[in-house]
Parts: sequence; C-alpha cells; structure tokens
Amino acid sequence: MKTSNPDSVRLWWRAASIVVVLALSTVVLVGCSGDDDDDDGLVGGEQMKPTFEWGYPEYSEYDSDGAHVGQTIYQTDPACQERLTFYECDFVNAMTPQDGSANPTGASSTLTGGDSCTSAIVDSEPSYCIPADVCNPTQQPAAWAPGQASSDNLAWQLFIAVNWPADPDEPGYPDPSSELGALDSDGDSHAKTVWLDYPTPEDVFGVPSPCGDEAESLQMSSKVSDVFLSKLPPLGAIGPLGGSIEAGGGTLIDQNGKIVYDDIRVNRTEWEFIVNQNDYWQTGSSLDDLTPGLTRDYSAAPGQTAGAFPAASTGDFSPADIGSMEIKASWKQLSEDEIAGGTFYTRSFTVYDPDAPAGEECQAETTMGLVGMHIVYQPALFGNPEWVWASFEHVGNVPTAGINDGATSFSFNDPDCTPVKSAAECEDFDSSEDDRSEFRCCPNLKLYASTDEVPDEDAIPTQVTRLTDPSVSTVLPTDCTEYYLDAIDTHFGSDNVWKNYFLVSTQWPLRGSSTNFPFYEPSVEATFPCTMRNTMMETFSVASAMPASNGCSLNADNPFCRACNGDCVATEEEAMTPCTDDAETPTQFVTASCIGCHTMYAGQNSSFIFGHRPCCVRSDATYPNDCGNILNEGDCTADTACEWVSTDPGCG
Repeated sequence: MKTSNPDSVRLWWRAASIVVVLALSTVVLVGCSGDDDDDDGLVGGEQMKPTFEWGYPEYSEYDSDGAHVGQTIYQTDPACQERLTFYECDFVNAMTPQDGSANPTGASSTLTGGDSCTSAIVDSEPSYCIPADVCNPTQQPAAWAPGQASSDNLAWQLFIAVNWPADPDEPGYPDPSSELGALDSDGDSHAKTVWLDYPTPEDVFGVPSPCGDEAESLQMSSKVSDVFLSKLPPLGAIGPLGGSIEAGGGTLIDQNGKIVYDDIRVNRTEWEFIVNQNDYWQTGSSLDDLTPGLTRDYSAAPGQTAGAFPAASTGDFSPADIGSMEIKASWKQLSEDEIAGGTFYTRSFTVYDPDAPAGEECQAETTMGLVGMHIVYQPALFGNPEWVWASFEHVGNVPTAGINDGATSFSFNDPDCTPVKSAAECEDFDSSEDDRSEFRCCPNLKLYASTDEVPDEDAIPTQVTRLTDPSVSTVLPTDCTEYYLDAIDTHFGSDNVWKNYFLVSTQWPLRGSSTNFPFYEPSVEATFPCTMRNTMMETFSVASAMPASNGCSLNADNPFCRACNGDCVATEEEAMTPCTDDAETPTQFVTASCIGCHTMYAGQNSSFIFGHRPCCVRSDATYPNDCGNILNEGDCTADTACEWVSTDPGCG
C-alpha cells in the first residue's frame, strides 16, 4: 500500500484512532457550543448535560440502589420477556462436540461451522423484540459454546428488531401494532425504524443539529471538539472527515456518480450509561474509566465487568434488560428509477454541507436508500468488553455469489467496466497527477480521498468488489439468511423491502479471558470469522490483514488468520494454505477485521465513538498502527518502530 504523505498520515492516525474516529468508523462531531467563539469546539466555558426525548421517561430515573425506576417495552411485553432470558430454542441445530476438546484456534469448521439454522425460523413470525442473548438449543451444557449459526441467528433477530417501525408515541421503541417494512403515513417512504429514533454521537455530547432538531440530516463533513479529543493539532486542521469519509480516508461514489453517506446511533442502554450514569459525555473527562486492555472479571456477574459498557442481563438478573448497542448505516442517494424500483428501505434526509454558501448549508431533502448496516451489540453471554458485530448489505450492491447470481446491474460495480488496468498500474494511481477516469475500473481504489475532491457533476464511480464469498466459506453458510428471508416472505409478504438485504457475516469473540466458559485456555484469543468487511463501510480496507488487525491478533500462539475458514494459525505460511475444500481459496477473508481493528485502536472491542486513546503510534506512519496496544511510554520508546504521542495531554 503506497503512502503519499507520511506526515499527514501520521497526524491522521493520531487523531482518527483516539476517541471518536476509530478504525472502521467514520462519524465525527460538530463542534460543541460554549462561551468561546471558536466553532471548532468548546475551549473553556460550560457544557450543558445533553438530554434526549426517549419513550418511557421514568427509565432515566434511579432509585437509591441505582436501579432504573421504570421498565421498557422489552422488559414488560410478554412476547419480549422470553427473549430477555438465555432461552432454549429450536432455531439452531447444535452439532458441536459436547466436551471440552473443541479448540477454537484450530477447528473452526467443527466449532463454528458445526451448527446451522433450521426451518423453525420460518414457522415463527419475526419479532420486534431485541434478545438479550444468543439462542441456545441445548440450554448451556458445560462445554457448549455459541457457534456461527447461533451468532447469525442473533444478528438477524437484531436486524429485524431495530428495523421494526418505531412507535411515534414512545421514541426509540417498536410499534407492536405495525409490521416490518410498513410505509410512512405519507406513503412516499418507509416508516421510521426504531434505530432512527436513537441519538447520534452529536446528541450524546450535546451538539446541536446543524439543520435543526426537527430535521433528519446526514452530514457531508463535520468538525470535532478539540477539547473533547484533547489532541494537538485539532482534527479539523488535518482535513475534512465526516459522514461521507470512510475511516482511513476515501469517499465512496456509486455508479450514478453520487456520494454515499454514513450515520451512527446508540441505543437506550448505552445512552443511559454514558449520559445519566457516568460523565463520559463530558469533553475530555472520565474517559480513562474505559479501561484499555480490559479482560473479563470472572468474579463479577456476566456483563458486569467494570470499565466497559454494560452487556445485556438475562432472567437471572432482575430486571433483565438489553445490552449496549451501536448502529452504523450507509445511505445511497436514489435516482427516480431506483425509488420506483422499490428495493431499498428509503428515508428523506437533509444533507448538511458546511462548505456550501452561507444559508445554503442545509440542502433540500434527498431520498436516500439504505445500502449497508453494522449492528454492534453486547449480549449477556459474552459479557463485556466484548461486542458481537452483525453486518448487513443490500443485495444489489456488488456481485456476490449465492446472493445475486445472474444479476447484471449493481449499485457499486460495473461488470463491463473499461479501461482495465493491471494490478500494478492500479497500485501506482496518484490522484494528484492521474486522470481518474482512466483508473475507474481498479477494484476498491480510493479515487477521491475526501469530499473536497469530488466534483459537483460527473464524479467517477468506485468499482467495488467483494473478496468474501459467502457461498463457499466453511464458516458463513449457516442458512440463516435463507430462512429469515423466507420468514419475512411468509409473514409480511413477498414484496417486503427487507427481503432485499442479506447478512454478510456475524463476527463474534471466543476469548478465554472474557467468556463465561472456563474450559477454554486463557491464551485462546480469537474472533470468528477472523476477518470481516462490509463493502459499503470498509470499501478501501481490502489489503492483506496483518496480525495486528485480524481476529487472531491477541492469540500469542496463533496470531495469523487463515483466510479461507476463519481459523487462527501459527505462521503466515499456514494462513495462506488453501483449505481442503477445492472451492475455498486463501483470499476468502483477505481484509481487516472489525473486532480486531477496534481492539487494536480502542484497547478493547469498543464502539464507534469511544475507546482507549492510542498514545503509541508507528513512527513511519504505516497502516495498521500495531503500536497501539502499547500502553506506557517506556515500552513505546523502547520499540524503535514506535513513537509516543507526547503532545496529547491524555498520554502523560
């Protein structure tokens, strides 16, 4: 990977990896308001505690023991109460060996590919209830561990629940009287989903919406409070980052020449923890309590390890409740033909462009279609600091075997693209000198590093390709997507819009230090599958995954990801060895890992907006920053490849 400007890249890594803009995250905050006239952020003065109009307002009140006074629909609705337990179900067939011999670092096809979803999914109407945990078909015998199907089943339950139409009278909660995929009252777009009622990071930190509180808006770029970041120089001085810039830089352009925008939200559990139960919302304060390098405390109840976000609680803890959740979504600007086609979940957004002429920053409402979604959730089983990452995409994004076989038209790929460049020519692309149109067919190439480079008309599309083929991996084909799409068809109609989305994969942790299954060796640290990529949010993150950024990176004995099936192995040579199935190749998962990357930069599998500040960076500014796990200055300076960020007050 060529680096054109090491100094600017080093500054980007120092800023973008700290608290708000983590690797694989794209959102940044508009500057906080305060006494200072500098609109880049609050520099002195008082910041007011943020508020949010939730349903069930008494849930934000606490008794003398610190427990919530009220309960939410998920705790009181009889249909949801079962989901808030570690419940037995027939959604998954478990074929995992019922003894302690299963080794998650060497037998993923047995451990995580040895279970599958079942047709029982079709028999049950998909629910608006958010589950507390994975489905367990065997009621947790001593050696049972969640397999890929259990995790994929959880992912689909979350996807349906958060995309259920929201209750207009109880913001942030589902409307049980409505149905999945319902239209809005005007009939022109779809009903607002539950997660679209969740607060944005701007809301979490008390930053006013630039287009008014009533407007649903997406931002072309935004600035970050330099006090909150406590970084010098402030992020705004480095370059524009924001709702249309991917982590690591780069703006995704669809085949219509339109920019793709991103959106991030947090759920009620996380909001309560950040704003009402802690002071994490305050700029620059209490962030050290998000403990770096956090591991599971076995003396504490599941999900109760101090120093991280709360996980879900099950029926063993009263009252049971859902876990922390963050959602990141990608939105495509739709043409008239795409709107008429009816395959996208649509909403109208005001696009905020801070570089537009005065008075024109809030542009006219645009009909946007959902093209990608990450759901990051803390179920009870894994406790904290671990998260489960569920990643979904629209079926028409890019060619994907087993998902859109036979399709000839895609939103982000031109099958007949010309002119074709060689891999070496694509690698040598220089945006300052080369004609972008000559490089338009280079796969996953960052043609535009920022929105400043994107012209108002005739932008060159990004030629996006998928390296992960869900139809041939030993980990991914759990049949969950097939059964859930059939269930949506059966219970909500064959033309339901959510039938046009599929599960890319669910990435989940199997770490001896943080699961409640003690038969795993403490040294076993692995994430399955060991890499994962959403083409809409990690478009340009397709280089070979170094140990520091894959799901095996914290495994001392087996730090390399075996690309074809998700295993962790000891050497790079083993990692590139083809699996036994001729259909599988070492390039199945050649990309960085969501959990692995956030672990590296956050000090734990943290969120899109919070994490440990990496105070140790690579001195040569190359990607990835594998110095980020070093937590003290002595160890950092002792490594000649690393450099301590002495200008950061948080790195004293």
